[in-house]
Amino acid sequence: MAKKRNIDPRVKPYQNKKGETLYSFQIYVGINPVTGKKLKTRRRGLKTKEKADAELKRLELSIENGEYESGKTTSKKFSEIYDLWYEQYKETVKESTLIQTDISFKYHITPVFKDIYVDKVTVQFCQKAVNKWAKEAPKRFSRHKNYCAKVFDYAISLGIMQDNPMRKIINPSPKKEIETKVENKINFYSKKELQLFLDCSKDSYTYRDYTFFRLLAYSGVRKSEALALTWNDISNVKKQIRVNKTVAIGINKRLLVQYPKTKNSDRIVTMDQDTLDVLSKWRTIQKEKMEKLGYQTLKPNQLVFSNNKNGLIQPSTPSRWMRTIYRDHSEIKKHISVHGFRHTHASLLFESGADIKDVQERLGHADISTTMNIYTHVTDSKRDSSAERFAKFMKENKSKKGSQKESQKNKGSRKKSWNS
Repeated sequence: MAKKRNIDPRVKPYQNKKGETLYSFQIYVGINPVTGKKLKTRRRGLKTKEKADAELKRLELSIENGEYESGKTTSKKFSEIYDLWYEQYKETVKESTLIQTDISFKYHITPVFKDIYVDKVTVQFCQKAVNKWAKEAPKRFSRHKNYCAKVFDYAISLGIMQDNPMRKIINPSPKKEIETKVENKINFYSKKELQLFLDCSKDSYTYRDYTFFRLLAYSGVRKSEALALTWNDISNVKKQIRVNKTVAIGINKRLLVQYPKTKNSDRIVTMDQDTLDVLSKWRTIQKEKMEKLGYQTLKPNQLVFSNNKNGLIQPSTPSRWMRTIYRDHSEIKKHISVHGFRHTHASLLFESGADIKDVQERLGHADISTTMNIYTHVTDSKRDSSAERFAKFMKENKSKKGSQKESQKNKGSRKKSWNS
């Protein structure tokens, strides 16, 4: 019987994108004479652990005999470095973030850099690529640039590149289209417009739709946060809602519940009694509806908003609810997005006199500049009344000065009369 071969523990299995099990190893090869840093080399794509072990021993012998030139590193294509980087990166981010990363590389980065050797990439080439991304997607190009730079950084750590050309470019400043500015300007409701929308949704559709949009408008939570809420997140006694999770789309478009995007998004939101009463009424309606469908809703972790199978609702579904309301109610002249209710809540908070810091905490903004951007979009009624308030203030001052002069004049006349 053949003796079983001992495999070096440095030989590690991994799976490629096709699900195949391959083997790799990493080995120390010496000191870089230029930087003084330790150099390692890696081998991947070996089909059996025996072949990987044999290749490792061959390299060790080559190093011992002085035949391996540690100061030189074989160049690799961008796609090869990306595969190496991706294996490490996917263990550090949430599944929903990984989906966005995949989109950036598949449709934007890989088509440009795929077959280029990384040590041949120039700053000019990167600048041209980023300029192109900026024209195609002004709001997303920075994401593509940063992901691409991470791959080059990884190539540097492997000793394949000396510096990162993507970090030497000049960021373009995309011109914002007029349509985009208009869209941003009107993507919220005034107090009167909000009330009209809520009245229409309450009178014509399921109480679920009304409850959902009322919650967004009166709490400022994101739609993905609202769709992840369970009944044990709502306290009628404390008049609070606990926001600590969000619905996201994962691999193969599956829905999942995960932690919020930032630490600030994990928060407690105080609620008014009327909205809590709306939620309580919806819970009763939900219970009756779901029982008819064969589902029990009394468990504490029952979703506040669920589909007909008592599962998670697709994040795109509330947009369809809104389109139906707009279609059947022509009296609603202004159309906003679902996210516009969050903007509406912030705008009306500012109009009511709320402090910027309080609004930041309520909405869960990590950066106060995000809150400030909303603050600049005051409602039309507040903006239009600014001039009138200023003029009224000036008239009041003028009237006071006139009254003071008249009073002094009368006082002088009385004094003169008394002396005479």
